[in-house]
Amino acid sequence: ASFAEHAGGLPGVFRDGGRAFALTAFDPPGVARSRDANAAANAALWKTLRSRLAATPPSHAWRGFGGDVAAGWREDGFVLRFASENADAARRAILDVAAEFDQGAIYEYVGTPDGALRRKTLGAKIDAIDEETPMERLADPDAFFAEHHLLRLPWAGPDAFPPATQ
Repeated sequence: ASFAEHAGGLPGVFRDGGRAFALTAFDPPGVARSRDANAAANAALWKTLRSRLAATPPSHAWRGFGGDVAAGWREDGFVLRFASENADAARRAILDVAAEFDQGAIYEYVGTPDGALRRKTLGAKIDAIDEETPMERLADPDAFFAEHHLLRLPWAGPDAFPPATQ
């Protein structure tokens, strides 16, 4: 079901027009690294992000991952949420950092006035994909996670993330 159709509706951090950006330092296009090497790359990414976003830090930050359970891959990363007034500057900074870490793209998430959540793919090292996808809420996330071992792996990033001061 879409977020608009779900009884809980859109998560609160998406209700006021802010933006969230998801990125990783895992396996740049054409590169296959070990999980430990990817975790180290994520730690370096977080250090760089903290420095670049020091003037306008995210209002929320959480661990995230993307992947394809059927294809057998998962990439851990960061989701950083910014207020509307900081979103454009954050987008530019995050795209620049993603390109420095040889990432093809990042995701931008936005809540819509009708209560939907949309994800837009933005090119960093590749031409702008500019693809927009509606997000759906899992009907039974516990069952889905139990069924797929990739989703139960420990997060591969810095232990000090997310920051304790949120």
